[in-house]
Amino acid sequence: MHSSRILPDVFAGFNPGQKLNVLDVGIGSPSTLEFLEPYSAKVFFLDLRPADGETHAEKLSPYADNLFDVCLFWDLLQYLEPDKLASLSDALTPYIYSDTRGYCVWDVGAATRHQRSAYKLLADDRLELAETSPAEMREWSYCDFSENFDTFHIAQDCLSADGHLELLLQAD
Repeated sequence: MHSSRILPDVFAGFNPGQKLNVLDVGIGSPSTLEFLEPYSAKVFFLDLRPADGETHAEKLSPYADNLFDVCLFWDLLQYLEPDKLASLSDALTPYIYSDTRGYCVWDVGAATRHQRSAYKLLADDRLELAETSPAEMREWSYCDFSENFDTFHIAQDCLSADGHLELLLQAD
């Protein structure tokens, strides 16, 4: 179980029944869908794994005419090469607006450096993490991340004792 100081701010100001559009990047979880149910959320899924040369823009194209209120990136952004991160940023541009918020986690603690995690959103301040597979992580500085993922800026961050750096992203 992971306590989050950032997640409450991701959903702050959104009211139950508001009909949010949420992009979930990664492995979908029933608990995340249950958490989003009071928001009458329409959840869109994006798998970042390479598939036959398909671009991020092509993967997002079925969601045309939708704007995302919240993008849940979990820990997946830290695994992308700089050009893939920039490509994702560009591909997201038509789907976000000035109030779009994003959430991501960087694993910076030595104990968390070798496993990707699957995240289950249990409450606005609680996540369950499950290790999924070994993966090579990128070493990102704030500056590198901001240069390559420029559709969002880092609005807030919080480093937990277990080495999880949570980021609240705000669309530019």
